[in-house]
Amino acid sequence: MLYDDNLLFSKTKKKKKAATNTYKFKEGTKCYFAGCNLPIIAHHIVFKSSCNKEIVEQEGLMLPVCNHPHHLQSKELSIHGNYEINRVIQVKAQMQWMIRENKTEDDFRKIFGMNFMIYELQARESRWWNEIVFNIQNKRV
Repeated sequence: MLYDDNLLFSKTKKKKKAATNTYKFKEGTKCYFAGCNLPIIAHHIVFKSSCNKEIVEQEGLMLPVCNHPHHLQSKELSIHGNYEINRVIQVKAQMQWMIRENKTEDDFRKIFGMNFMIYELQARESRWWNEIVFNIQNKRV
């Protein structure tokens, strides 16, 4: 705790600012889940803590979602609230990236710090496997 001689109580630490989502999708991009025109944010498919956020954005590994809590936090149909949906999206995104770049699982791991293909069997057995269809964003040059 930090103390000030003039105060009888401790100073509180300043809160860290929340990370901002600065990636901009093309005009008219709709939410993947709702298809709505609400403000769209980029869901980074690869965890930002695993690698540099700019690399994820440059490689197009993001999914457009609206900022509605239903699509970010609900238990049924969301990225953060439904583990199965998140895994299916991660596996399919890695597969698409490897095909587009003609690269291997090891290449993906070296660049992004993770390999989602270890979850492929689990993702394919999910009820969401055939329902989740998307294309990763084009690579930025």
